[in-house]
Amino acid sequence: MGCVVRNGRLRLNQGQIFWRETGQGEAIAFIHREYSDGSQWLDFFENVGPDYQCFAPDLLGFGDSDPAVSSQSIQWQSEILAEFFSQLNLKKIYFVGDSLGAWVATRYALNNPEQIQGLVLLSPIGFEAPNNAGYFLEKCLLLPIPILPWGLKLLYPLGKLIGLGQKIQKLLNYRQQLLKSPASRRLLFQRHPSEIQAEYLNSELSQLTAPTLIVSADQGSHQALLFAQKILQAQMVKVQDKIEAIALIKNWLKQQ
Repeated sequence: MGCVVRNGRLRLNQGQIFWRETGQGEAIAFIHREYSDGSQWLDFFENVGPDYQCFAPDLLGFGDSDPAVSSQSIQWQSEILAEFFSQLNLKKIYFVGDSLGAWVATRYALNNPEQIQGLVLLSPIGFEAPNNAGYFLEKCLLLPIPILPWGLKLLYPLGKLIGLGQKIQKLLNYRQQLLKSPASRRLLFQRHPSEIQAEYLNSELSQLTAPTLIVSADQGSHQALLFAQKILQAQMVKVQDKIEAIALIKNWLKQQ
């Protein structure tokens, strides 16, 4: 029998937020990745819900929450979540964040350290690395004249022959997902570079004191390693798939 998932809506100062919830016990907030929403955590609900009270909000601008009415930032999303959890009267919270969600969760933890029971960061982003070719490549995917996507499509047949077909297809799929998510594009790629740079976590990660689990897939291993090097109480583990990640996170939570 699957877990019972409850849906909720709450009017905040900046708009109405939608969330999914299940279970009882200590609170866990699941923060989704870019181009996604809280539904990405339903498999986690099935496995973690029996032992914890799980919340998966759609960040403002995503999913069934209201569109963002002002300029978005990681700090702004963190403040929205702070108001949300205050309205729910949650004093102590575990956070699980994926990619963009990990960036938001880390910012929340830095802003509200007294609330954080523990952090789980899946393929985190938000660390400015020298010569970040991956970010530059992703930004080029969204140029008004799609020269890079055209080139990738032309190269795809050759790429398949030399073992690069899957990587090319992943980039093209990622572009399509971003095109469907204006909020993701604004947060990650369409702000002034100085605004994004000001939100990088490089100089602050060492301030985190909560137990932290960093879960790395192949595509996120570089940023994950940088997070693990900076966070004092961080443990980093690589996983192959979602099933392995769920089992790892569930076991880690039990040990806290």
